[in-house]
Amino acid sequence: MIQHLMNCTKDEITELAQAKDTPIWIVNLCTALVNDTKRGTTYLLSELTDRLYGKPKQITENYNENTAKNQAIVKFVREDEEEDDQATL
Repeated sequence: MIQHLMNCTKDEITELAQAKDTPIWIVNLCTALVNDTKRGTTYLLSELTDRLYGKPKQITENYNENTAKNQAIVKFVREDEEEDDQATL
């Protein structure tokens, strides 16, 4: 139903919203679509698209200013050295 509403003209949506046999949730959607169109916003359209097709994949990047603390320290030792001198990760 939502896909159908997204393909309707403004007049079709207004007519559907004013019909007495239209369920209230469809009336609410139609009214919100018309009001968004009057204001020139696309908020409801974006929300409906997200519900129909899912939100786009969002990548969060973590930039840590103190990278020195996050670096691994690798120490190569010979087998004949003591275990205390082994690699630290």
